[in-house]
This record gives sequence, C-alpha cells and structure tokens, in this order.
Amino acid sequence: MVLVQWVAGLEPGIGAAGVGEAALLMLGVGFVEEVVFRGLLFQAIERTGGTRRAVIISGVTFGLGHIVNLLRGYSASQLAGQIAVAIAVGILLSLIMAQTRSSIAGAVFHILFNFSGTVTNQESEVQGILLASLLVISLVSVVLLLRPSLQKKAAVS
Repeated sequence: MVLVQWVAGLEPGIGAAGVGEAALLMLGVGFVEEVVFRGLLFQAIERTGGTRRAVIISGVTFGLGHIVNLLRGYSASQLAGQIAVAIAVGILLSLIMAQTRSSIAGAVFHILFNFSGTVTNQESEVQGILLASLLVISLVSVVLLLRPSLQKKAAVS
C-alpha cells in the first residue's frame, strides 16, 4: 500500500534536500500521530469502551484530524479524498494495534506512507485512480483484519 503512490513518480523539482527534509518531517509526524491516536486515544477508549469502539473512534478521529490540511491549501475535493483514505488507514492502524498490542508496525507503516505521499507527484493525472486504489486496499485490509478474535474481544470488553 505504501508503494502505490510511487506510480505517479517523484514530485517535480523536489531534489535531494527536499527528500531529506520530507523524511525527517514525516518521521516526526508519523511517530507523534501514532503515539496520540493509537498509543493514547485508542488505549484510553479501549479500557472504558472496548476494542471495537476504540478502533472506530480512534480511526475516525485520526481521519477527521486531517481537516487541518485546509491550511496547506488543499481543495475541498483533495481534502475529502484525503480524509476518506485517512479514516480507512486510521481504522486499519487501529486494528493492527488491537491485533499486535504494539504501535511499532503502525508507526513504521505510517511514516513510510506519509513520506511516499510527500515526495511523490500529487498533481498527476493518475491521482484519482491512486486515491481510489488506496481506499479499496485499506478497506479490504480492514475486512481481512476483522476476525472473530477481535469480535470476541469486543464482546468481552
């Protein structure tokens, strides 16, 4: 899923310094977002409301949090697409947290996903297809991770 964005190629004119800056920035952003959404929010909700509620609330909250990208000049359609993918990815990362009880895999995925989205060409003609592909891949992954073990855990919680 991280590699899908590379189909559009690198952002024109990004250069080595831009790639390095993006790597450092996305390392920080991915780590902090995982600590906040899966480390703190997910675990707090899970303790009081169960695993299923924690997965949904932390995933949706993560996605809706991307509304701040309005400040970066995103159009309404770009932002809507990003929020939809972020909700699906947020739920996927929450399910990974619920299954593994660790935020490491989610943090690595998140950092690589953000880095790919930052250094690849977001103005490409294939962007709509890529967005739809990411959404489908995320949703299929969510369905595959929704195993009876999580459903039993939610019933017990």
